[in-house]
Amino acid sequence: MITFPTSRLSRLFAAICLTLTILTASAAERPWTHGPLKVSANNRFLCHSDGTPFFWLGDTGWLLPQRLDRDEAAHYLRRSAADGYNVVQIQVINGVPSFNTYGAPSHPRRH
Repeated sequence: MITFPTSRLSRLFAAICLTLTILTASAAERPWTHGPLKVSANNRFLCHSDGTPFFWLGDTGWLLPQRLDRDEAAHYLRRSAADGYNVVQIQVINGVPSFNTYGAPSHPRRH
């Protein structure tokens, strides 16, 4: 079973992946028709819950949350989907603390 951390950056990453999955779904073949993704029985690839292999065609949007605002990120994801990518790999932060395009820190100080 794949588990996901609950940090703010992890939720952002999950939202971006979900958005990209939705954007790339064609009318003929929706990605969720084969069920959620899981690690294969031999631990060598990703597959759907029905055993159908998942073909990972990824684009790389390094530091996307840090360098792009929401409108720019949405445009980038739409372009990636239009270009046929079904995954966007991103590097969430480059160091701590890191600041996004709105100036919010990745690790705010707590007093």
